[in-house]
Amino acid sequence: DQRNCSGSSGESVTRRQTRHKVKTMTIDIYENNATSSELPEAPDDLDRFIAALRERPEGKSGNKALREALGWGSEPDRYWQALGRALDGGHVVSGRGKGGSVKLAPTDIPASAEMEGVEISRDDKEAEDTKRESAKESKLYPPAQKVIQDSWVKSANYDENLVEITAAKGSAATGGKWSRPDISILAVKAFPYLPNRLFDIITFEIKPVGQTTVEGVFEALSHQQFATKAYVVYHLSDVEIAENFVEKQLHSDRILSTARKHGVGVIITTDIGDWETWEEIVQAERFAPDPEQANRFIATCFSEKSREKIIKWHK
Repeated sequence: DQRNCSGSSGESVTRRQTRHKVKTMTIDIYENNATSSELPEAPDDLDRFIAALRERPEGKSGNKALREALGWGSEPDRYWQALGRALDGGHVVSGRGKGGSVKLAPTDIPASAEMEGVEISRDDKEAEDTKRESAKESKLYPPAQKVIQDSWVKSANYDENLVEITAAKGSAATGGKWSRPDISILAVKAFPYLPNRLFDIITFEIKPVGQTTVEGVFEALSHQQFATKAYVVYHLSDVEIAENFVEKQLHSDRILSTARKHGVGVIITTDIGDWETWEEIVQAERFAPDPEQANRFIATCFSEKSREKIIKWHK
């Protein structure tokens, strides 16, 4: 049995070549002999599916009822294909019930339906204060994104990565304020002796000066439903506080103990745009999020260009 330098025999190579030819022939036969029983999906089926669901009360319906409303009662495969596209695109979420149910993701619910019965309890001053705080925080996003892109991901040694500001994207689809990361990373890494590449979704909750509270940890914690790692970044005004965080920062013990308990990473910095001032005082644990939640997050919070790159990563 003469083996080559890779350890495989000539006979094994021949068998592999034969299998490759058979596989290629099988694909050619399949592509050229599609049967009439297959149900090719019309280009507008996804639009029709979503439009029909919008007409249902509260944007939700049982699968059977919606299939019949669409006139696809005798075409179940057509319905499941449209539903699959809607789920993959983050337009809908699955629900319970006999035969299953489906409902529109919050961003796809018409504004009138979403606001129906909602009472605005916040007074003008509170709303204005919230608006100012949001503006204060949003100014930190671009410099933080640059530091993450130029330094943080490089220190993590990822092979490929995408970094986007996701604070204003998919706010309702991901569940509201506490499920909307300010900055997010999609990254892949290969290991020499492991068969599969690592895929990470890493989120960052940015907190400006004056908002160093445990609430930031809980906001980051909510991201774990779709992220593999979640961080909160506290921007501090005083170098002395940064260097003596436990002793000088109010409620630091609660912040750190809560973060450690839930596996949330904590980063502090006195200059959000300077990597040299970033210090990771609690390391984030890695979790395995629900695949459907993770897919929906990517579909609703990342740009189309980024989503196309991700597909290429997985090929």
